Order: sequence, then structure tokens, then C-alpha cells
Amino acid sequence: MPPPLILTIKSPEVHLFFKYLENNAKYKDLVIEYYENKNVSGYLRMFRNLMVLFTEVNIGHPTEERSHQINLQTSNKFGEIDLDYIESFCINSEISNYMADDSFGVIRNKFLFKISQFEFLVLNINFLLDQFYKAQVFSFMAFLKTKGIENNFLSEKGKDFSEEIYLREVLDLCFPGLIKFYGSKCINSKREELCDVYLRDSNKICLIEFKDVLLSASAKNSGNQERLFKALEEKFLKNKKNKSKGITQLLNAVEDVDNHSVSFDTSVPDIDLEIFPVIIYTDNTFGVEGVNNHFKKLFTKEIENLDLKNVKVRDVVFINLNYFEMHQDYLNHNYLDIFVIIDQYLQHIENTNFSLTPFEVFSRFYMNKYVPEELGTLSSFTEIMNDIISAE
Repeated sequence: MPPPLILTIKSPEVHLFFKYLENNAKYKDLVIEYYENKNVSGYLRMFRNLMVLFTEVNIGHPTEERSHQINLQTSNKFGEIDLDYIESFCINSEISNYMADDSFGVIRNKFLFKISQFEFLVLNINFLLDQFYKAQVFSFMAFLKTKGIENNFLSEKGKDFSEEIYLREVLDLCFPGLIKFYGSKCINSKREELCDVYLRDSNKICLIEFKDVLLSASAKNSGNQERLFKALEEKFLKNKKNKSKGITQLLNAVEDVDNHSVSFDTSVPDIDLEIFPVIIYTDNTFGVEGVNNHFKKLFTKEIENLDLKNVKVRDVVFINLNYFEMHQDYLNHNYLDIFVIIDQYLQHIENTNFSLTPFEVFSRFYMNKYVPEELGTLSSFTEIMNDIISAE
């Protein structure tokens, strides 16, 4: 049985995240204290514990074979877990004071119910899975608050880690043969950042804006379409300070390339440039049916107003970062061509019956039809698996 998908795609990210904290002057002492607070020797040991839970629950097996009630006596006997760390996820002491909230804050962090010394009931599988990255980010942020440190950690992490370190790591693995420029190396005619990522293959250019942002729980759960899309547009058009975001940034980038070409890419062709605008996101909310379609219409309308003369522009496409994590080996070995699959997707959603289809849904169909070969466990996961297993 191969390791659960969540392990294979998130292990490299969480590994780099804690390495980032351990090497950051601001956080390196705090993260050591964080481990002590969690009763583990380090992040590798933390995830060794979580892998034991995954194994006991039978994640990766058919649903009917999963077991929500687990017994960790044998794992404890052989030193495979830290019982104090496992018990930190137990909700027992919170039950009498439990209050519901939009973000499911308590049960998200306390997803186990302790039955006896070694027996536990897993209350929510998804919140267990979240521990392999997303929940760790919020857990460390909560730890900072207990230390009286009130900073914009999520925003800082989004820029300094997710964009500057992890996104580049993933895309470098996916596209070793493409011409690539990132962030401050992508300079427009005003000497400002053109886009977060610039990828080129011959005359085809992919301009990428990366959005490691979250939509608030209140907006997600409001049931109000106007409120929801207002919140989305603040993430992808202009924020409350009227600063360009996402779609608007891509429109500005397209216009600049049309008027001034690309100064930092000295081998870019002079004619017949084709631009593929992409938003890479991390919050699964942005991948629900209709979001891409809504912003594609806005993007297309604005593109028509630009009266472009020197470039041909595709419609904007929203792609989850998970797609690149999951398909890195297929992209790396040229089983997949990102420009081809984007073109195929855009043709697919021209059909009104499929106009709301998210890219990730289409990609599964595309893989089944055109890429039947299974490449097995991701290479980036295999590299750190042994370190996690042997952690003490």
C-alpha cells in the first residue's frame, strides 16, 4: 500500500517550513521552545507520531477499512510515539466548555477523544490530515501569541517562506528545462516586479501570481453570494487599500510585456509571443466550481480593453499549488506539458456544460486519458521519508 497522498505531497513542504523557522534569526530559538512545549524532540519526531496515527486509522485504504478507534499500546511500548504529544490533541478537557465557531477552532486542534490510557477515538479525519502542514502553521502562530509576540506571521510566512522558498522549490522540480525568473528578478519597464513567476518555453510565456492567502470563515459560511465575491475580489482584484492583486497584477504584466517586451529575458523572441496567465493558490476555497469562470470573464473583458498588438493572451487559469506538488515528476519527465494542458482545459470549458469545471477536475480526466503511466511515490517525498521514520 503506497503512503497516503497527503503525506507524499505535504511532507516536503512541512520539512522546509520547519527548516525555515530553525534557520530564521527571529524564530530559531522560539521553534526549539515550541518543540519542547509539544513534548517532542523536533519536527521529524512530531511527524513520526502523526504517521503512526495515519497507519492506525488506515488512511490510504478504502473507507470501509478505516478505523476511527485506535489502540497505541504497542506503538508506545516500542517507542514509536510520544504519548504526551498524542494526548495534546485530546478534546476531553474542553468538552464542558465547548462553544461552536465558524472555523471549528477547538475540534480542529483537538480531534481525538481519549477512551483509556492507550485508546483514542479520531473525531475528524480531515483535521488529522491538516496536521501535516496547515495546522502546524496555525499552531506555531498560536504559540507565538502565548509568548506575547503579536506579529503578522501569516503574511510574513506567505512571502518569506511560501513564495520565496517553497513555491520556487516546487516549480524548479517541475520545470527544470524551462527558462525561469522569480520575483525581484522579473522586472517590468518601471523597474518594479512584473510577476511572482515567469516561465518560458520558446514563444510561450506563463506569467504567474501566487496567492498563499485564506478566505475568512465568515465569508465562506455566510451563504451570501455578494459578500463571498466581494471577499474574493479583495484577494484577486484590489484590496481595501486599492492595491492591485492577482488578476489586476496579471493584467498590468500583460500590458507591460505587450508594450515593452521582457528586458530580463535576453533570449525572448521578438514576435509571436503567447502569454498564459495563471493564479496559483493554496486555499481550496478558490478551486470551487465557478470561481475561475467568474474571474475569467472579468479578465477577458479587461484584456479586450487593452487593445494588445504584440502578444496573444490566453484566459486566466486558477491552479492549486497541490497540482504541481502531485504532478512534479510527470512535469519534470515531460509526461505533461503545462502549456498544452492549459490550452486543453480552456478548450474544455468553452463547452457551456463544463464552463464551471475547475482545472484540477479537468486534470484528472486529462491524466486518465493521456498519461496512463503511474510513476509511483513522489521523489521529493522519498528523500525525507527515512528521516521521519528514524526520528527519536
